[in-house]
Amino acid sequence: TERTIDPYGLVSKAGVWYLVARQQDGDFRTFRVERVAHGEELPSRFARDEKFDLETHWRSANAAMQHPAEWYEVTLYVAGEFAEWVMSYNENTVLGDDGRGKTLRMRFHSLREAVHQTSAWGSRVRVLDPPELLQALAEHAREMLALYAPSV
Repeated sequence: TERTIDPYGLVSKAGVWYLVARQQDGDFRTFRVERVAHGEELPSRFARDEKFDLETHWRSANAAMQHPAEWYEVTLYVAGEFAEWVMSYNENTVLGDDGRGKTLRMRFHSLREAVHQTSAWGSRVRVLDPPELLQALAEHAREMLALYAPSV
C-alpha cells in the first residue's frame, strides 16, 4: 500500500527496527522498517505534535504487539553464555539447564518470525520443536546455500 505519513521516530527492539509515524487520519501507527519497500521525501512539511512522546507511544504499541491472539511456540537449546542473550529477545520459559546450556520454550509472533530469528542465531541455538519450523529452517538453509555457494 502507498501511504503518506509524518515520521516521528525510529525504535529498535531485539534488532528489529520500527518507524513510528502519524497517518493522514491523525492516528499514530508503528511500521516494521523491513517491510517498507520504498520511501520518498515530499516537499511539504508537517507540524509535529508537541504532546507526542515517542517512548510512551512505543511502550503502548509494544504492549499491543506482545499479546497476539495466538503465539507460535518453539522449543530450543541454547549453549552456554549465549543463553542469557537469547532469553532477552522474546518471552520464554526455561525448561531445563544441564550446566552447559538451557532448554527454552520461546514465543514468537509467527513461523516466519521464528525462522528469521532462529536462523540469525546460527549454530549457537538448536531448534528442537516444532517439526514445521525444523523443515522451514532446512529450506531456508538450502536457499542460502544456493545463493551463496551454488557449487556446493
